[in-house]
Amino acid sequence: MRSPGSSSLAAANAAPTLPSAAPSHVVVVVLDRAASTKRAAAGGESYLDALIASGAAFDRSVGAGHVPQADLLALFSGSTHRLSSDACQSPFDGPNLAQQLIDAGKSFSGFSAGLESAAYRGCATARGYRRSLAPWANYRALPPELNQPLAAFTLAAPDFAALPTVSFVVPGAGDHAPRRALVDPFVRWAQQHDGLLIVTGEDGAPTAFVGPMIKPGRYAEHVDPYRLLRTIEDLYGLPPIGMAVARAPISDVWN
Repeated sequence: MRSPGSSSLAAANAAPTLPSAAPSHVVVVVLDRAASTKRAAAGGESYLDALIASGAAFDRSVGAGHVPQADLLALFSGSTHRLSSDACQSPFDGPNLAQQLIDAGKSFSGFSAGLESAAYRGCATARGYRRSLAPWANYRALPPELNQPLAAFTLAAPDFAALPTVSFVVPGAGDHAPRRALVDPFVRWAQQHDGLLIVTGEDGAPTAFVGPMIKPGRYAEHVDPYRLLRTIEDLYGLPPIGMAVARAPISDVWN
């Protein structure tokens, strides 16, 4: 792997480009800050460390709001909806990534830990699910079945071809770092089937792209939820929405 200095210089000098073909599937794993900073208890390298090291890691990843709900809404819709808390909200209206994909003949689902059954519209469950971390469940025009339990994602292994075009995966809060058993099967499948994994999270969480179309290394450029949204939209030829209009897609990490 290239050194941080050399890869940053390469990122700065690379000609802007996007892949000639969109990834077959994109899986976005959304972490909370506690999960993103958790390391193995024995002091060794965590799976998250190894995962980030295998792809394009962004050292200047920041959030769009001051609470997780605002960051996720920014990533999903290009707007924080001016939220300053993670309190359960009334359903939203307006443009969002899932509706864009559906309108373009593609598909979307969100998979959340703690969710016991699909299409749940409530604010929370006793097992830890929070609708504030599942923005696709908070848009009244979206089909409720887009809201899926995490088990539905794990059941897709080992052949992830039936996954939606874009999936958001929320492993859970606190100590639920991206478990090898959850993420690694998709990473291995993606290498042979042109899939892309994006790991991101709250303000200060690491962001990384992992897949066969990615140039591994560390990149010093600024990345926020709006820029991630713009990148996904550009990969699939979708018009940017909200604050993503003012962002350039990430264009220097592609083979």
